[in-house]
Amino acid sequence: LIDVRMRDLVVGMAMARGLDLAEYYVMCAGGAGPAHMAGYTNGLNCKGVLTFRYAAVFCAFGASAADYEYQLNRSSNFVVPPNVDDAGKVELGRNLTELWQELEEEAVARMQRQGFSVGDVTMVHQAMIRYGRQLEDLTVISPVPRINSAEDWDALINAFERLYEQIYAKTGKYSQGGYEILEV
Repeated sequence: LIDVRMRDLVVGMAMARGLDLAEYYVMCAGGAGPAHMAGYTNGLNCKGVLTFRYAAVFCAFGASAADYEYQLNRSSNFVVPPNVDDAGKVELGRNLTELWQELEEEAVARMQRQGFSVGDVTMVHQAMIRYGRQLEDLTVISPVPRINSAEDWDALINAFERLYEQIYAKTGKYSQGGYEILEV
């Protein structure tokens, strides 16, 4: 039963991300991963299955070799009407950029307290966006670190639109409802 449940989770996660398992290898690690891999990969349409000689300590190694990371969030309430004009996009962008800048300052301060220099810190700007009146939002990585123009705003929205198409479908898009950004 546990093998079937694990296989369902693997398939579900891949489908939610719009991935075709036939293009990927399944990597089995951790204390129980290899013990169950024959069961939860049985019938899975994937490129292949990999495990490691020291699979039980693979996760511990990954944790010790991984990048140090903070994820900082701020609630927001940007309601973007459909067909917002360029001046509105710039105003929304300025407000969004202010939130990102506050988070950057906090992130740098935390990293410096941990002994990292400013040059060692890399920022990834994200926004949780959804179509107006919908319930499902997606976390989108912004292609620009600052939104100073209507074109910058459009780049962020286009990134959301592309991700939405990958996960759902092109026909499900609803730009006529505007957009909402509830968290950055």
